[in-house]
Amino acid sequence: MEYLEIVGGNPLCGEACIQGSKNAALPILSAVILHRGTTVLKNCPKIIDVLYMLEILKGFGCHVSWEGDTLVIDASDLEDCQVAECYGCKMRSSIMLLGSLLGRMGNAYVSYPGGCVIGERPIDMHLAALKKLGAVLLEEAAGLRAVCEKPAGAVVSLPFPSVGATENVILLAAVAEGVTILENAAREPEIGELCRFLNSMGARIRGAGTSRIEIVGVKELHDTEFTIMPDRIVAGTYMFMAGGRRRRGDSATGGSLRTARKCADGSFPYGGPPGGERKYPAALEYGTALCCQRYTHQPVSGLSHGSAVAPACCSFRGRWVQHYPGNHF
Repeated sequence: MEYLEIVGGNPLCGEACIQGSKNAALPILSAVILHRGTTVLKNCPKIIDVLYMLEILKGFGCHVSWEGDTLVIDASDLEDCQVAECYGCKMRSSIMLLGSLLGRMGNAYVSYPGGCVIGERPIDMHLAALKKLGAVLLEEAAGLRAVCEKPAGAVVSLPFPSVGATENVILLAAVAEGVTILENAAREPEIGELCRFLNSMGARIRGAGTSRIEIVGVKELHDTEFTIMPDRIVAGTYMFMAGGRRRRGDSATGGSLRTARKCADGSFPYGGPPGGERKYPAALEYGTALCCQRYTHQPVSGLSHGSAVAPACCSFRGRWVQHYPGNHF
């Protein structure tokens, strides 16, 4: 497809089911190889970066299969610890495999990451942090070679709350010997999702969502079934689209939009209606924060666990349901 032609001006009405978060799925896919067994991931988005990551995992020796939006990965037998350059250079998130490969195999070779470029986005913080845990790194012409025969816990303080560096430290520290204290950690909700996933496999991580994360290394992880959170960026994009106004005139270009976090079969991926044990903020609630006052605890009017309606005027008189410190847009 060379271009998209969009004719606007009509009210937008309908219902959209929010896909799983890409920025949560990719580090979780990196974490899968820490476990010598089977992982089931529900609500996994079928997007190009995820497909590239799966090709990399298959190159390691993982067995991968799809059942709708559910992904089943068997990482019992890893045969290789080198990221295929043809895929690694296409996506920046391939650098996250460094921590998980060192944790599982003790050595790794990762091509210099590609993908989107936001500023320079250097990886020096990743490397310095992994060295604190015992990694020995050698920079070669085409990529990074690393060895970490016996990762050990340490106090790691990031000079900047980098999301990628935070994830790499968590991945290696989860199976390192001893306790790792990560200070000035990134606090995005996807960091919390990675920690929840690892904890569901038997990891011992506390402090996700704060600037100080404590990881107690474990010797082994176990099989798990996990539902990936909805994508807050996708939800926010739909909401702005439906709630848009013309600058002139008294009519809105928007209509009404219902964003649901139900599965295709009508079930709830996060443990049922309000009052259940698992209360995750919906992707829609992150989007609502874009239009409302941030970081409040007042309930959103009309918001249920399964869905919410965005009025055509985009007034959003409600407020964000749950405050996660450090979220920024």
